[in-house]
Amino acid sequence: MELEKIGIPKGQRNMLAQKGICSIEDILNYLPYKYNFYNRPCYLNPAISGKSAAVIGKCKSVKKGKTNNVYMVKMCIEEEKTHLPLFVTWMGGIWYYEKIEKSKDKMVMVAGPLSHKILENTGKECYFMSNPDVFAVEAEIKDALKIYPVYRKIKGISEERMLTYISNAVTPANIISNVPKEFEAAHHLMSKYEAYKNVHFPVSSESIRQAKAAITYYNLFFYMTEIEKRSNVTKTTNFVMKHTEKMEQYINSLPFPLTQTQRNVIYNTIDNSMQNKRNHILLQGDVGSGKTVVAVSLAIAMAENGYQAAIMAPTVILATQHYDGIIDVANRLGLKVCLMTSNLTKHEKNEMTKKINSHEYDIIIGTHGIISDDIQYPALGMIIIDEEHRFGVEQREKLVSKAAIGVHEISMSATPIARTVTQAFYSSDVQVCELEVPSIRKPIRTTFISDRRVLYKYILTMIASGQQVYSVCPYVEENEDNENIISVEELYREYQTAFNGKVKIGVVTGKMKQEDADQIINDFKNKKYHILIATTIIEVGVNVPNANLIIINNPDRFGLAQLHQLRGRVGRGSQQGFCAMYLKAETPISPISKDRIDIMCKTSNGFEIAEEDLKLRGGGYVLGTKQSGFDVYLDMISKYPYIFEGVKKDIAKYLANTTM
Repeated sequence: MELEKIGIPKGQRNMLAQKGICSIEDILNYLPYKYNFYNRPCYLNPAISGKSAAVIGKCKSVKKGKTNNVYMVKMCIEEEKTHLPLFVTWMGGIWYYEKIEKSKDKMVMVAGPLSHKILENTGKECYFMSNPDVFAVEAEIKDALKIYPVYRKIKGISEERMLTYISNAVTPANIISNVPKEFEAAHHLMSKYEAYKNVHFPVSSESIRQAKAAITYYNLFFYMTEIEKRSNVTKTTNFVMKHTEKMEQYINSLPFPLTQTQRNVIYNTIDNSMQNKRNHILLQGDVGSGKTVVAVSLAIAMAENGYQAAIMAPTVILATQHYDGIIDVANRLGLKVCLMTSNLTKHEKNEMTKKINSHEYDIIIGTHGIISDDIQYPALGMIIIDEEHRFGVEQREKLVSKAAIGVHEISMSATPIARTVTQAFYSSDVQVCELEVPSIRKPIRTTFISDRRVLYKYILTMIASGQQVYSVCPYVEENEDNENIISVEELYREYQTAFNGKVKIGVVTGKMKQEDADQIINDFKNKKYHILIATTIIEVGVNVPNANLIIINNPDRFGLAQLHQLRGRVGRGSQQGFCAMYLKAETPISPISKDRIDIMCKTSNGFEIAEEDLKLRGGGYVLGTKQSGFDVYLDMISKYPYIFEGVKKDIAKYLANTTM
C-alpha cells in the first residue's frame, strides 16, 4: 500500500513488484543506468557522429510519408551555427505530425544519436538523426536543455510515467537519513534528500558524481547497521570443551597430519570456549582443504563434554557422506550418531526424534528434518551448517533457536567466497577462517578441448590406467533449438557408439528418484562403471578417489564457481586429477564465457576464482542465491570499495557509542 501514497495504481504496482519494486525506498533506489547530456547544444561536426547530442536550428521543411506500411515524418533542420543540414526522421511519427508541422520556419531543438556522411555526388556533409529522444519548439527549448536520466524499461510502464512516480517519491518526508550528522559532515556528503534529488533530476555531471557517492554511503551504512543488528547476540557461552581426549584419538587416527590452518581453527575454537567465549565461525577453503575434518573434530569434542552437536546439510547425499565419515570412529569412541533424512519411514523418524529429545544421540546429522518442530535438543552446544548459503536465514535461525543462549555456530562454505563478500555479508562478530589445501594434494590440471578425437583418446588413456571418469552435461534432454548443447541423452548414445560398448557407462541426473541416484553413485564408487555421465547433481557431496578425470561439456553454460566446484570432484586421492572442458568446435562462445574458461585453465586457486567471479558477474549471484537485496549492496561495494572502507570504520565508531 506504500506505493499507493505516491499515486501508483494497483495494476502498475503489480508490474513494479515483478521487478522487486515494492516500496518508496525501492522506487528511490531505481537509479538511472546512464544519462543523456542534452544540457548544452552542439554544433554539427564529424567528431559528434555516433554520439548523442542536442542540436538547435531552424526547421526548413516537414514531410510525411509511408515506407513498408510504416508511417514516418521527415524534417530538415539548418543548424544555427554551421548552417549544415540535419535530416531528422520519426518512424511512426504521424502521431506527432501536427506539432512537427507547426514548427516549420521556427527554431527547434532535437536530441538523440547522430550519424554523419559525405554525399558522393556533391561532396556535401550531411547529418542524420532517427527518432529523437527530445523535440522542442521555440519557448520550450530553454527547459528542454537539461540532463536526462535513462532507466531500464519496465514492461507496461512508460518512461514518462515512471519519472512521475520517482518525482512523487523524491520528497523530504520520504527520505530520512539514519546516518549521524557528524559522519555526514566528516565525509562532506550531500543530504540524503539532495542526493536522491540530484541522481534522478541532475543539474551537472559533478552533482551526479556526488549524489552517487552519497547514496552509496547512506545505503551501505544502513545495510551494515542491519547486519550488525542481526548479529547482536551474546558473546559468551557455557558450552565449554574442557575434555578433548576422544577428539585427539580421532585426529591421531587420520591417515594424514592436520594442516597448520586446520589445527589453528580447532584449537582456537576450543580455547575460546574455555574462556567462555562463544564461537561464530565461517569456515571456508578450497576443495580438499579439510573443512569436514575440522567440523567432525569439534563435534566430537562437544559430544565428549556432554553436549550435542548438530550437522545440517542441504542434500541427502552430503548428509550421508558426513554420516559415513564419522560413524565408524564414533562407534570406537563410544559416541552415538544418527542420520535424519527424507529416506526414513515415519516410524523411524519418530523413534529417532524421541532418542534425540532424550539425549541418546550425541551427534545429529541430517537435512532440513533436524529443525522440525518435534525435535527439542536438550543439550545442543554446537550447530554446524554445511553450504550455509543454500539455507535461508529463517532455517539457520530456527536451528539456533533450538539451543540455549551461547550455542557455538560453524558455517561451512563448499565454494570459496570472495573476501569482499565475506566482509559485506558477515557481521564483525563472525570469524572468517580460511583453510589451506594440504601440500600433498596436487593441483588439478585443466585444459580446453574442442576436438572430439583428442577427448576420446584422453578418456581411454585414463580407463586403461584403471581410473574412472566423470562427464558432466548442462541438461538431461536434447535441445532441438540448439544442436551445440550436449545433453545427457545425446552423450550416452555418443559414448556407446564411440567405445563400441566396451566401456561401462552409468547415468545419474536430478530427475531420478533419490534412492536410484544414490545407488548409481555407489556403484560408480565400487567401480561397476568406467564413466559416470551426470548433471550437476555430483557437484557437491560425491567423493570417488579413483575418479581422476572430469569432462565438463559446454563449460559456457556454467558459472565460474560451479566450474571450480565440479573440477573438485577429481584428484581426491593420491593420483593426479585432470579436468577437460569440452566444447564442440563450431559452438559460438561469448566473451564472458571465454574469460571463465581462460581463468579455469590459468588457476586452481578457489579464492582467486571467487574474486574473478565477482568481477565478471557482479554481486547478484555469487552466493548462488539472492540474499534479501544483498546483491544490490554487494555491487555498490564492488564499485566503491573506498566508500565501503569508510562505512566500516564509521560503523565501528557508531557501535562503540550506541546500544542497538
